[in-house]
Amino acid sequence: MRRVKTVKTVSTLFLMMVALVQQAAFAANVTGGIAGRVYDATTGEPLEMATVVCADLTALTDSIGYFEIGGVEVGRHSLTVSSLGYETADYNEIMISSAHMVQLDVPMTRLDNALGEVVVSGYTRPKLNSMAIAGSHILDMAEATRYAGCLDDPGRMASSAAGISADVSHNGLSVHGLAPHLMQWRLNGVEIPNPNHYADIST
Repeated sequence: MRRVKTVKTVSTLFLMMVALVQQAAFAANVTGGIAGRVYDATTGEPLEMATVVCADLTALTDSIGYFEIGGVEVGRHSLTVSSLGYETADYNEIMISSAHMVQLDVPMTRLDNALGEVVVSGYTRPKLNSMAIAGSHILDMAEATRYAGCLDDPGRMASSAAGISADVSHNGLSVHGLAPHLMQWRLNGVEIPNPNHYADIST
């Protein structure tokens, strides 16, 4: 008689253990989900490609600002929504159940970044010739090293400017059609008759 009671007790305990294991496995597989829409709090326009994170699961909003995250374990979870140019929105203690999909509207506030004062300044080269009203240009050594074919020669360098023509046989310059010998040359502000070693009527 005692043996029969012992067998029944063991069988009852075994069945209870099996039931508890099945219940725990069922509870572990019960999940829910959350869905909603992300939009601009001021204009109401939907925000595309906003990042939504809930229970280590991530989703991106579509073209109408809609998102959906499934497979979230039942219970209370936090949700974070972030988008470029907007303040991050945090929602805590959202109850996720298996009965229905949680619906959530997320308005996002735009970030207002005030920029400091910007001062733009420039450098204007001084005029060497006070008679030049317009179209004057100063040639310096830094530019002479970058001009192709000028060989650090200001005369060759000037011949590449608009309105100035030169002859390949000599280094005379014609500015806007004027004769080369009518040009005025200055060296360190002092007028010189001609910059060439062997000057003639053309140069």
